[in-house]
Amino acid sequence: VQENVRSNNFIIYGAEEEEPDEYGNQHENVTDIASNLFNEIGAFPKPQVPTVTRVGYQKADGNISSSRARPIKVTLTCPEAVKFVLSKASKLKRNAYDHWKCVYLAPDRSKDERAAHSKLVAELKQKISENSSKYYYIRDGKIISVDKALSIAGTQTTTTSET
Repeated sequence: VQENVRSNNFIIYGAEEEEPDEYGNQHENVTDIASNLFNEIGAFPKPQVPTVTRVGYQKADGNISSSRARPIKVTLTCPEAVKFVLSKASKLKRNAYDHWKCVYLAPDRSKDERAAHSKLVAELKQKISENSSKYYYIRDGKIISVDKALSIAGTQTTTTSET
C-alpha cells in the first residue's frame, strides 16, 4: 500500500523558500511553485494536483537564508502523470531562468530507497572519475555505461553494472 501511495508523488528539491514576515508567518504558496514548474517543463495538459506541501522541519531560528530550502512534496492523481513530469525534468536545466537551473525533481523514495540511490550515485561518480571515455547513467537501479566514441558515431554498446 505504501508503494502505491508513493508512486503518485514526486519531490521538488532546490525551490527557494520565502522568508517569514516580521510576525513569523510565511505567505509562500507552494501550489504556485508547482504550477510554474509545470509551465516551465511544458506539462500540458497540467496534471491534477490534490496536495502540495513542504516537507521537513524549518530551522528553529527561522532564518531561511542560512539553511537549505526544504523539499516540496507534490501528489498527483495517478502514477502515469508522475512519470510524465519526471521525464520532462531535464528541461529545467536548459531553462533561461537561473532559479530553475538549481531545481531538481525526483520520485518519492522511502528512506531505504534513498540510501540505495545515494550508494549508486557515489559508485557512478567513482566510475566517471576512473574512466572518462564512457558515459555513465543510472537506469532501473543499475549503472549503465556507453562508450563515448560509439555513441557519437551513432552506434551504442552498453554495459550494465549490477549492485
